Amino acid sequence: MIIWLIGLVTTYLCVALIYWDAKRWNYEHGNSELELLKLYKAPKETYTIDHHNLEIKINKLGRGLICPWCEIGGEYGPRDAKQARKYRACKNCGIFQNVDGLKEQARLAHCPDCGVGSWTLNKDGKECDKCHRYIKF
Repeated sequence: MIIWLIGLVTTYLCVALIYWDAKRWNYEHGNSELELLKLYKAPKETYTIDHHNLEIKINKLGRGLICPWCEIGGEYGPRDAKQARKYRACKNCGIFQNVDGLKEQARLAHCPDCGVGSWTLNKDGKECDKCHRYIKF
């Protein structure tokens, strides 16, 4: 029992030393991908093509981005659309912003009849995509 406990503690200490040594090495040598993961915070006002490309790279590294407006992660990120349109959007708060453009607030229209929901910029309401009922806000 004691030998097993000594082996467990020794293994734990070795793993901890390897972890801290790797962390110190990354700090001293400036591993750029880890720095992107740790330090990037999306800007609220200006959004350029450089920000867009950087956010795509961070998403590919596996870290979810945090929305700069509602500060909730998981549903915010850069998006590409048809005709080379590049923008960022958040599904939680509905704000989206084109590259080098102004931010806009979309509203979620949820149809009570068929249960379909979709985003719209129209301030009055929207026609349901499935049953074509007009949904007023």
